[in-house]
Amino acid sequence: LILINNDGGEDIVLRKGSCQNYISDESIKNAMYYETQKIVKDNDYGSAVMQLLKLGETCPLYVFDNAAIFTLEQAANLEALCKDSTVSVLATSNSTGKTNQDVAKEYYTRHYVKASGTLILLDNVTNTFTIIKDGQPLAADLTAANAQAAASNYFAATQTLITSLKS
Repeated sequence: LILINNDGGEDIVLRKGSCQNYISDESIKNAMYYETQKIVKDNDYGSAVMQLLKLGETCPLYVFDNAAIFTLEQAANLEALCKDSTVSVLATSNSTGKTNQDVAKEYYTRHYVKASGTLILLDNVTNTFTIIKDGQPLAADLTAANAQAAASNYFAATQTLITSLKS
């Protein structure tokens, strides 16, 4: 969300989820400084907003760590493992009142708009994995992965699942 010249007299770029880890306050401050000059001097809101949206290009394409489960290094490793595949990962702390399967299906629908793929949902509240493939729950034995998650070994469990689902 980009809010320019709001009633409070300040410009805001709101970031949520995993993008909080990849778009720093400093990069927002610098981008807003240069882009608001375009707005004031050139009355060019369009190109200013397009430049601000480019901040989002630093966010991951495959690994969405909304629960800050992985370190930045681990997330980058998982991102590299998912690259050039149709596998993605959503790490969450599900407190929505919905089942993990419902949350995974909703996210799958948003993420895979024009293509099919496989979404691995990791919930660190229940320490369980849910997998949606081609829009449907995947009937897979997740016992070993869930045991690793229960031991807070999220990274290794996720690596194993990505590797097995890519093949």
